[in-house]
Amino acid sequence: MNNLEIEAFTMIIETGSLSMAANKLFVSQSTITNRLIALENEIGEPLILRKKGLKKIELTHKGIEFIEFANRYISVLKDIDLWKNNLSPNIIKISMPHSINSYLLKEFIKDYSCQHNTKFSISSHWNHIIYNMLDSHQLDLGLVSRPFASKNLITKYLFSESMVLIYDKRFSDFNEKTTLNDLKLENEIFLDWGPDFDLWHNENFPSIIFPKIKVDSANLIEFFLQSNNAWSIVPKCVAYELRDLSQNNISILNLEHLPTRKIFLVRQLNSISLSKKVMENFIEKLTNFLQKSPYIIF
Repeated sequence: MNNLEIEAFTMIIETGSLSMAANKLFVSQSTITNRLIALENEIGEPLILRKKGLKKIELTHKGIEFIEFANRYISVLKDIDLWKNNLSPNIIKISMPHSINSYLLKEFIKDYSCQHNTKFSISSHWNHIIYNMLDSHQLDLGLVSRPFASKNLITKYLFSESMVLIYDKRFSDFNEKTTLNDLKLENEIFLDWGPDFDLWHNENFPSIIFPKIKVDSANLIEFFLQSNNAWSIVPKCVAYELRDLSQNNISILNLEHLPTRKIFLVRQLNSISLSKKVMENFIEKLTNFLQKSPYIIF
């Protein structure tokens, strides 16, 4: 399997025919056909159906599956070419939980981008997807709340964040005397904040009772708190951001015996698209920023 064979396959998909692919690559149609056959022989199965009367190419099931690998292969080759010619731009591809993206690091990333002439590609994904994207070189860095073992990646503890109780004071009347015993699970707006939160939650609330509402995004919490006696446990950065967004209708309480949320930094052993110097500088500045944050525990 070589670059020319992969290139021929992706161009056939892009143009929809062998002849048009040949024109795009400035080779004969027989050359494209031979490259495709060689690729199929190495994979051991046909990738494209060959039937008389077909006006457009049709992929086999294996061909459909192979598209993602082929695109990834071409992307890595382009990154290598940029790297070899010292043309690789400072683009940091990073993914993290939505709550960190939107409530904790957005100002830091904006400032860093301006001060260091660096571009960012930022996304929010579940923890296991972040690991998969790092493994396939689609990301340079990831922040996760659930670490996984991976021989190709480095996972390192980064920081912890205190958690607090929040509620909408127009609908609930919790106060400084409120304790965990006053919180009813059937009124909880629940979001999974990681393994430490899960352990704490299971120890303090019966598993047979389902929370009032389970959500997968912190953006939804403010809206669902607008019901009688509704409450939620969230990281401090989320709490204060939601309070501001709600025009101070959200109230915050520091209860005893609440968990913390641990966040881990995950990166490739050897990044293809990002230089070691850029990577280390970003991590250093990020750590300095977090050390000054009132929400963070080290």
